[in-house]
Amino acid sequence: MNRKIIYLLTGGTGGHVIPTVSFGNYLVSLGFQCILITDKRGKKYTKNFLGKTKTINASHLSGGHLFNFFGLLKLLIGFFQSFLILLLNRPHFVVSFGSYASLPPSFSIKILKFFFNINFYIHEQNSIIGRANKFFFKTANIIFVNFNKNYDINHKYKHKIKVVGLPRINELNKKTNNLKIFDRNNKKFTIFLYGGSQGSIPLIKCFESLITRFNKTELDNISFIIQCPNFYLDELNKKIKNYKLDLITKDFFYNLSDILQNTDLVISRCGAGTISDIMFYKIPSILVPLSSAKDNHQYENANFLYKKKCAILLNQNNFDTLEAYNYFKKIFVGNNIRNEIKHKLGEETIVDTNKIILDLIKNEIK
Repeated sequence: MNRKIIYLLTGGTGGHVIPTVSFGNYLVSLGFQCILITDKRGKKYTKNFLGKTKTINASHLSGGHLFNFFGLLKLLIGFFQSFLILLLNRPHFVVSFGSYASLPPSFSIKILKFFFNINFYIHEQNSIIGRANKFFFKTANIIFVNFNKNYDINHKYKHKIKVVGLPRINELNKKTNNLKIFDRNNKKFTIFLYGGSQGSIPLIKCFESLITRFNKTELDNISFIIQCPNFYLDELNKKIKNYKLDLITKDFFYNLSDILQNTDLVISRCGAGTISDIMFYKIPSILVPLSSAKDNHQYENANFLYKKKCAILLNQNNFDTLEAYNYFKKIFVGNNIRNEIKHKLGEETIVDTNKIILDLIKNEIK
């Protein structure tokens, strides 16, 4: 690769931005100059990014006609902003990690490719192709995907698909001063309630219903770690105070890897990053998809593990506490089941995703 300048495109939620930052930091560590184009919402997840950041206007299109009008206006402004950025710099390599914020610069690339030699790649993190990425199958040199499954895309583009997994960041922040959670010599069975980067009140309410199923002996031998937004913490404590739980709650856990490698059962949402973490750390899981997720992608992500019998999949609006409790008991007493799940997840886990992506780009342009 002669020119060591790579542009990355993403935005919106941490689910899109965090893998992008991981890949970008990997590139910087190898001596590449890396520039990330994102929106104002996505920029808050780039604090640990080692390259440069360019911010553009962008908006998703959902809601009433007035909201969509202003959303389209923001996307149009973002298109001219990103077109100017890319025209002046004429990057040789661009990798898009999706989200609505990637649309303006990706359309810019689509036009600029008629005039300049630009290698364009997209990465799809979810089990179903996102709307933003769908526009650029023809433009993309390679379509990187997270899951080893048959994606529903036009057959003429399937040859572009490469299964690479999802770039990961081991620690978002090294400030783990108050998070020495585990006594390695006296560790209980650990259940982690994980609502993704923003937490989830509906998921916590599911837990509040589930806890009524546990008996005292079980509770005495379990540690609970719960991601709970600060504004709901008092309410949660009121509802579970009679159970005298071994409990740790925080609105966000920065030492996520330390928690996950010591978790025996996770109750979680089903974003791509969460599912990838579950696979990487080989954890049995009770999965509760966000029903309002676009294109029902959380359900499809969860279904990937459910079909492999590594998780159960429950509806938050009709949460079956008995099914959840019975699954807990199987995991709680069954080392064989846990080992079987670990083996299956180990077969699906892809490590060194950042290196794999870069190697595929290098090989493709030789």
